[in-house]
Amino acid sequence: MSVKKLFNKNKKGRPISKYLRKSSATTIDPKIKSSGHLSESVKKENYFLPPVDYSIPENFAKYGSAKKYYEASFDHIVNNYPYDGSSLEKTKFYNNLSPLEKYTFQHLYPKETGFIKFGAAYGTPSSVTDNPSGYYSSSLDFIQAKGGPHSGTIYSSGSNKTSNLSFGGISGSTVEFFLKKDGLIPNDNSQSRKQVIFDLSNGGTSGSTGYGRLRIELTSSDQDRFLVTFVSGTTGFMTQSVPTTGGLDIASGSFHHYAFVFNTSGSAPNIDFYMDGICHQTNITASGYGGHPTAGNVPSAGGVKSGSLNEVTGTFIANIGSLRAPVSGATGVTPDEGWGKLSASVDEFRFWKTARTSKDIGRNWFTQVYGGTNTVDSNTDLGVYFKFNEGITGNSTYDSVALDYSGRISNGQIQNYAPTIHAMRSTGSAIVESSASATEFKDPIIYSFHPDVKALLDDKKSEGSVYDASNASAMHTTIPTWMGEDDNAVGASNLQKLMQIMGTYFDTLQLQLDFLPGMKDAEYTKFFELKAKKYSAAGSVMEAGSAYYPAFSSSFSGKPQPFTKFALQSFGIEVPEIFTDAKALEQFRSRDEHREYKDKLYNVKNQIYQNVYNNLHFILKSKGTEKSFR
Repeated sequence: MSVKKLFNKNKKGRPISKYLRKSSATTIDPKIKSSGHLSESVKKENYFLPPVDYSIPENFAKYGSAKKYYEASFDHIVNNYPYDGSSLEKTKFYNNLSPLEKYTFQHLYPKETGFIKFGAAYGTPSSVTDNPSGYYSSSLDFIQAKGGPHSGTIYSSGSNKTSNLSFGGISGSTVEFFLKKDGLIPNDNSQSRKQVIFDLSNGGTSGSTGYGRLRIELTSSDQDRFLVTFVSGTTGFMTQSVPTTGGLDIASGSFHHYAFVFNTSGSAPNIDFYMDGICHQTNITASGYGGHPTAGNVPSAGGVKSGSLNEVTGTFIANIGSLRAPVSGATGVTPDEGWGKLSASVDEFRFWKTARTSKDIGRNWFTQVYGGTNTVDSNTDLGVYFKFNEGITGNSTYDSVALDYSGRISNGQIQNYAPTIHAMRSTGSAIVESSASATEFKDPIIYSFHPDVKALLDDKKSEGSVYDASNASAMHTTIPTWMGEDDNAVGASNLQKLMQIMGTYFDTLQLQLDFLPGMKDAEYTKFFELKAKKYSAAGSVMEAGSAYYPAFSSSFSGKPQPFTKFALQSFGIEVPEIFTDAKALEQFRSRDEHREYKDKLYNVKNQIYQNVYNNLHFILKSKGTEKSFR
């Protein structure tokens, strides 16, 4: 085989560059629907980030103010990061950051994971006679979400689905979440004997044509299964056992992922049930537990209701952790809202307005998903998505809000939130605790008053101010005193702002030019000789060799330079296109169907190029032949 064939073609005989350049996004991979996303991903790969430790002001601020740099970078992240955005929106946000903002976003800015713990303080039962079944606790804590419609729910003017919580019809629905229950439900009055995980209601009355209900619950009498209600009018099923024969260890004390896919396109509704990405049972139809008492309610008649399930209409409100409304739907009838209080931990809660496929579940159960947009079809069916990754601010007004990450603005309200009593929020990760994945993406904290954000910014501003006072090269020092006084007198400081903008361009150019001459001199050990400052943030020490600065990287940014391939070619070396058979999902999302990768493929590729380039003299001297190099 010739060198050209080896280096330029994949197994199918197609040049990889031509394959990516001339194929549509859907041809490359059916799940990547946006060509704009591919374009932004390539731009992110090819961006040159100077290998500088930006935590030290003198390393990057020569012409501009270090204090203003830090202020601007934190302000931009807090006010503009699309926390509930699509993959395209988040990639574009990153690409538009300055070098300092990129570094701050990746290595300095506080980020968090989290989950919610229901029932940490259970309270005492009321005196209602059917307490043992339904249990109206004196200490309520559930999350309530409203589906709309409002401006955030409508993703296209021609769509009839104007609520984030609409269900039924031909599209179906899917509910998925991580759940950890630390023990069996006791058959006494210490907890509710029936505990509701999710209850979605349209406000109708049971038995009427306008009644709609979707509920998932647990019961002390059968703790190896879920009970599911899915009704539209007089069609559907009530308290159906899922799986039909049980067998689950729900109270294992460990997080597991559960997914319920409601198929409604056929002549009768049915459920597909998944646990940890694996399908346990398909086509579960109404049978077995029909009419089982629900959250304290007396047994309902029937339970098996055949026929197609029409799309539910009305005002959609859902509770996570308790009943939303009386089981009958009738106002003022017990058990009412708040009954059936859950005692468990929940994470990564997603409600989809469509029946997800087995591939959808298997590909995404162990990782986060992106929100939707109003311009791209990807994830427009994601109705509500709670990550619980907001962090803990210590301010109940904000900590009682569960942000909706679907892009549809249906934030959940944690009822009666009291952090000193309930301790509902945790900064752990169900994805990591369950060993579904080794890591979970930590979301940037979007509250500027969060203790970690405020403390870090204050510290960096202080460091920047000290440095600015001794930096004689800063452009604002060139302003004549009388001009500076006039500028300050006006109050707008427009002249100083102009100097900072100009300084930003000059500092960026200076860093890039300073790096290029020494690029070829770096060796494997060069990384450890670079001056690095230990910096502690939120209990983590960031230094050379840590996860923030990976070993064998010549860049404090942890990103090998994207143009090293061309530097090798300048020496007449034919450079192979590594990972030619990688799918677009692997190339651009750094994962395959079953797992996430620890690093980006383009970073691995560029690191190989860079290591070869840095040691090219020794390679050619010791080997000397093209065959050996290959």
